[in-house]
Amino acid sequence: MKKKILMLAVLAILGTTSLFAFGIGVQTGASLGQSVVGNVAVTFKLDSSPWVFAADGYIANNSFAFGMTADMWIGTGKISKTTIGYFYGWGIAGNIGASNNYMNFGIYARVLGGANIMLVKNFIEIYLQAAWQPGLKISSRGVAFSLPNFPVAAGIRFWIK
Repeated sequence: MKKKILMLAVLAILGTTSLFAFGIGVQTGASLGQSVVGNVAVTFKLDSSPWVFAADGYIANNSFAFGMTADMWIGTGKISKTTIGYFYGWGIAGNIGASNNYMNFGIYARVLGGANIMLVKNFIEIYLQAAWQPGLKISSRGVAFSLPNFPVAAGIRFWIK
């Protein structure tokens, strides 16, 4: 019975892949105004949806953090007659982290913008983005608002059609 359900799920996914394209890739960045100096993330986007998702991690100096973002692009376009595009929108983010003597949880709002370029017949997307990400940090040291938080990222996505 489990094999039949699994087979039906696989057939459903394969049958719908021609209805949309999806982009999957990696990005790296840093949060200016914060102590996190760099991270690596996996990103995912459907061409039929304005949402972009990322899951990131950071490990260094006996500490780690894991976070996720969900960004909605509310505007896109091209810069004049070039192949360079732009996007802007809003989103939400959350993370959890720990070190030898410290644990924290954060939830954030995001306002973002960026530029991208599509290459090789729209198979490769290269992008740069920046955000303002104010939020609330709850930690073993107390509760704090995080206003000067500006994550920047550069990444690449591969589009499967």
